Amino acid sequence: MKRALLISGIVCLLLTGAVYLLSCSSVKTFHPLPEPQLNQDPLKEVMIFGASGTVGDGILKALLMDKNVEKIQVITRRLTPRINKGVELGKGKVTKHMNYMNYAPIKDKLLKVKAVYWAIGTSAKNVSDEEYTKIHVDFPVAFVKLWLSLNKAKQNSFHLITGAGTGTDSWFHWAREKAKAESELSTLSQGTGLRFIAYR
Repeated sequence: MKRALLISGIVCLLLTGAVYLLSCSSVKTFHPLPEPQLNQDPLKEVMIFGASGTVGDGILKALLMDKNVEKIQVITRRLTPRINKGVELGKGKVTKHMNYMNYAPIKDKLLKVKAVYWAIGTSAKNVSDEEYTKIHVDFPVAFVKLWLSLNKAKQNSFHLITGAGTGTDSWFHWAREKAKAESELSTLSQGTGLRFIAYR
């Protein structure tokens, strides 16, 4: 009996080891580029949309802590304790803006901005499908179009917060619309020098 149990245990161990080795052999190894082309210039002036939300508040907190960032243009509809703190520190410059399909009133602030962080968004439960598309696709696309028309400097970057589960094949409208935003912004940035980064 003991011998049978011992043999069974050894067989289980061998099978487990084989499965482990097979899984390891299917994992690809990625290596960083030997000489990546990175922007070495500090981002002295940046802009953030959506700083009054949860994710935007976290981004603003990080920007306020970054010693290289000298000025943060905060475009917002309302103030928060974090935004007010940025103003008190002399680092945050607030512009109240209400129409997110028209950015002409803030175009003079875009000339020196090297990076834009876009965290505007809402839950699909809060709005209709049409309004969701307007907020998550039309708003950022309208902004990037204007920004590109004003400034084609190399190594500018647009950072979009999307979401886990984003995909064109999703059953969910919100996921398809976030994928649509990623696609349209990526297409707009091609050949312009603008780096587009989406965070899911």
